Amino acid sequence: MSRPELTRRELLRAAGTAVLAGAVRAGGQAEAMILIPAGPFLQGTAPEQAAALAKQYGHHPSWLAGEVPQRSVVLPAYRIDRCPVTHRDYLAFVQATGHRRPGVWPGADPPAHLLDHPVAGVDAADAEAY
Repeated sequence: MSRPELTRRELLRAAGTAVLAGAVRAGGQAEAMILIPAGPFLQGTAPEQAAALAKQYGHHPSWLAGEVPQRSVVLPAYRIDRCPVTHRDYLAFVQATGHRRPGVWPGADPPAHLLDHPVAGVDAADAEAY
């Protein structure tokens, strides 16, 4: 049975949740991780798709130059958390360790309405520290 190829968008969505993979949540519970098997995915955009998207969103086609050409890329297997790290999780980490807060937080804490949303504004060093 062959595995369907992932689009770049699907891969980036998975990678975005994987940045903080392997973390232990604020309550001390290790989150279940899932294995993404090795295999191909479609990276990039076909030239005609890139032109259509640029037109649709009012951008010059060169804005999507890095997306062309679409190609199949094979990735090794990797593990990611089943659930993304939330602002609430990351806040507990910041409070426990004194690590810097993400620049997207307007103050010392994330906005209450974002507490259960995936954390944003962290870089690779922040993810490693987490």
